[in-house]
Amino acid sequence: MTIIRQVEIRGFKSLYDITVELGRVNCFIGANGVGKSNLLEALGVLGAAANGVVDDESLLRRGVRAGLPRLYKSSFTSDRTPPHITIAATSADNAVYRVSLLNPIESPNPAWSYKTEVLNDGTTDIVSDGVRSKKNLNSQAGLAALQLVDLERDNPAARLMQRLQDYAIYCPNTPTLRGIVPDQQSRSPVGLSGGQLAEGVAALKSIQEVDAGSEAIK
Repeated sequence: MTIIRQVEIRGFKSLYDITVELGRVNCFIGANGVGKSNLLEALGVLGAAANGVVDDESLLRRGVRAGLPRLYKSSFTSDRTPPHITIAATSADNAVYRVSLLNPIESPNPAWSYKTEVLNDGTTDIVSDGVRSKKNLNSQAGLAALQLVDLERDNPAARLMQRLQDYAIYCPNTPTLRGIVPDQQSRSPVGLSGGQLAEGVAALKSIQEVDAGSEAIK
């Protein structure tokens, strides 16, 4: 399993310029408003970028709160609001995916544009920083997602991209868990709001029972 060991975030909400070292299990503790959720949502934005498009639909599918571009960009009285947000992830085997995203504050577009995009497998650039200078490219479509079809599945960059594409923020709520309201962000096997949790647990138990039966036969 690919582990993300480092995340860099610049210009995203309350996270003006931070680098976070990660492990297999990570716990973020702090007062309300210090940026815990923003860190998780930054990874959601990076996951959407890794999948090829950053718009409200792709963000909501990952549990990221949708909003106007001005709500995504850092804004501190002592610093200039950055024109773009930059987010990067590095895996334990040194693969890197980095992206800078633009969306005008005054006249926002439905999807964010890729200013720069880098994908490296630890030794070789698969997508390089300067590709966005080519005028014939669709600036709202990610190139790294397209390059995945040419990579072996065990390539470190491919594994990192798959991990990012699968990323989502799980935030269950009581009405959904009780089945009072449907899960508005349904995913398999469990929805982001807690839908199908009972079914997911039952499926996990059945797998464990099958495994236990197989061990008994041996």
